[in-house]
Amino acid sequence: MNPSKKKLYRGVRQRHWGKGVAEIRLPQNRMKVLLGTYDSAAMAAYAYDRAAYKLRGEFTRLNFPNLRDPTNLGFADCGRMNALKSAVDAKIQAICQKVKREKAKKRGNNRVLWG
Repeated sequence: MNPSKKKLYRGVRQRHWGKGVAEIRLPQNRMKVLLGTYDSAAMAAYAYDRAAYKLRGEFTRLNFPNLRDPTNLGFADCGRMNALKSAVDAKIQAICQKVKREKAKKRGNNRVLWG
């Protein structure tokens, strides 16, 4: 790995023009989910942390386990912070519902074939 391309945060990659991209893999099927592109890698890491906590619970490894004030990450106002939280929460909820529907569909197909 090129030392200049060292990864600073879990679940974040840096675009060549400087924006941070947050991604996470779903625990059930390892499908990669794009959480969004953010102005900084730190903001993307916060989005990853929020999604990881929602998907994996309190024992997941986070980028900022002791973060009390997200304004330190570049959120100058509460509006941007709330927008990020809402967007990540909505994306995770939609993906979890999709996975649940797919599991139910598979179970239904198995009943028809074997039951």
